[in-house]
Amino acid sequence: MIYTMNLLLTSTGLTNESIKNKFISLFPYDFSVAKVLFIVSATKMPEDAWYVNQSKDELFGLGIRSENFIIYHVGRKPSEAKLKSVNLIYVCGGNTFHLLEELNKSGLGKDIIEMIKSGIFYIGASAGSIIVTPNIKIAEPYDTNDRGLIDLNALNLTKFTIFPHYTESEEAVAKNTEDKLGIEVKRITDDQAILVYNNETELIEGEKS
Repeated sequence: MIYTMNLLLTSTGLTNESIKNKFISLFPYDFSVAKVLFIVSATKMPEDAWYVNQSKDELFGLGIRSENFIIYHVGRKPSEAKLKSVNLIYVCGGNTFHLLEELNKSGLGKDIIEMIKSGIFYIGASAGSIIVTPNIKIAEPYDTNDRGLIDLNALNLTKFTIFPHYTESEEAVAKNTEDKLGIEVKRITDDQAILVYNNETELIEGEKS
C-alpha cells in the first residue's frame, strides 16, 4: 500500500524561525481549530520540564487553542474518537527509552503509525524525532536506560535514524551507530531539521541561534 508521510524531525521543536515558517507553510489547517496530540511521555514530570512548556508555548504562538490539546503522558491512551479528531501530532523530548516503553505499553505507538500513514502531520523534538526511526540505539550514550529495555526497535517509519543536538565532537558516536545498525544516521544540529514531506526528504537549514 502506498501512503504519504509528513514528518518534521527536529532537535528543539519550532524554536528556529526558519523551521517554524517551513512548517507553517505546509500545515493544511487553520491553527485556531487544529487539534494536537501532545505527547510528553519522555518526561517523568512534564509540568516541571522547561522544554515541554517551551514546546507548548510554540504551539500556542501559532494560534492552537489550549482546549484543542490532547495531552498524553502515561496510562490509558486517548479514546479512538479523540485520536480521530487530531490534525497534528507533537512528541516532546526527554528520555527516549521512557518514551518508547510508554508508547509500546499503552499501544499508542501503533495508533501513531496509522495516523502518520493517513497523512497526519508529525513534529518530533529530540526523543520525539528518534522514536519514528527504526531503532533508538543512537540515544544510548545520552539517555539512561533505567527501564532495562532490550528491544530498542521503534516506530520504523523512516529508513534512517536521527542524531539530534549533533556536534562534530560526537561524530564517533554517529559513525559507530551507523556501523552497528547498518542504516544512515542523519545528523541535525539545534538549528536544523529533517523534513519528510510527500515522501521526499530534505534538510532544513535554519538561522544559527
